[in-house]
Amino acid sequence: MSQDAEAKMDDSLQTFLEENRPGHERMGAKAAEPAAREPMYVQPHEADAALANCALEHEVFEECITRGTMKERLLLCSAKKKAFWHCFQQQKLTLKALGYGEDDQTASANEEIKAHADRLYRDVMQKD
Repeated sequence: MSQDAEAKMDDSLQTFLEENRPGHERMGAKAAEPAAREPMYVQPHEADAALANCALEHEVFEECITRGTMKERLLLCSAKKKAFWHCFQQQKLTLKALGYGEDDQTASANEEIKAHADRLYRDVMQKD
């Protein structure tokens, strides 16, 4: 590539970067400034809590996928996957039924609901 072509490419790149920086004016209109960011409380979703409550089952499943026997891996660790998905689905349903993540819940109330759902699931599984 010639020096003229390189210089032209550098100029084009510089122009592009300048035109696309935040707050740059285009065609006489000022670009919108980014909105001020405020800390925001994000309502938790029951799927996130269910995944946290089923961490042990998830870890066993992942361990099987990475270090399981050849037979387990050929069968895609189906028994361990089934145990994890059962836990996950039951936790989601239980958390939703208990009101986890609803607008009127505080963070501490959500944590209590999450712990209660986990205890319920562990008790049921222990009885089986």
